Amino acid sequence: MTTTILTAGDALRDCHDCHTFGLVSDERTRFFPRQLVGPDDLTQDQVYFREKLRRHNRLMHGWGIVCGVAVRHEEGCTAIVSPGYVLGPYGDEIVIDQEVSIDVCKQESVGALDCGDPDLWCGDVPRVQDGATVYLAVRYVERPTRPVRVPGCACGCDERECEYSRTRDGFELKVLTELPTAYQGWPGSPKDEREVFLASYTCRGQGRACVRCPDEPWVVLCDLEVSGGEIVDLECEPHRRYVVSFADYAFACPGS
Repeated sequence: MTTTILTAGDALRDCHDCHTFGLVSDERTRFFPRQLVGPDDLTQDQVYFREKLRRHNRLMHGWGIVCGVAVRHEEGCTAIVSPGYVLGPYGDEIVIDQEVSIDVCKQESVGALDCGDPDLWCGDVPRVQDGATVYLAVRYVERPTRPVRVPGCACGCDERECEYSRTRDGFELKVLTELPTAYQGWPGSPKDEREVFLASYTCRGQGRACVRCPDEPWVVLCDLEVSGGEIVDLECEPHRRYVVSFADYAFACPGS
């Protein structure tokens, strides 16, 4: 049996391999009298606390579906996702606050995805074969909002440029023709839970390794079988990865 000894550098690299900002996320702004404050100074604290929350979510809670985001099929090739809450692989919160529908066969963000009958004139266009399984997934995205006019010169004599004054947390639904690498071979054969738990720790070396970030940001919601331009089967359980939640755990003290 080989024992892997982790160095401080390994642990630090693994814990920080999900950084998404160019600014240094381990620093927070220190304000002082007569300081010249610029956009980077004001943004730095946002970066610091957001990255701190991401690390907490990813390393303490993991990633996957927390609640909701059930998927159902009504007609044709339309799938409907219910409201819910998901933690992304990089520690981002994904909030779906209302029902969202998506045409699985003609999703704009996947130009090559087409579940229809073969086109003799466009036979070279990749298509999903009848009976193929595709995967409905979600990821975290940010969207700029609330555009405002910005003076075009220092004296405010012209207003031609536009800047977005807010950034909104959002999400993107996408139909994947292949499983993300983090799901390949998962969940695998059943194992004794105690054995899996103990295997992640060691009493030698410098303890437990930090969990590495997956290569892709997608969380799979459901497996869909498509044929003839419509969804013919929907099975969500095989690849729904759940995050343990204690939100509904509570107790009350007995009355005197």
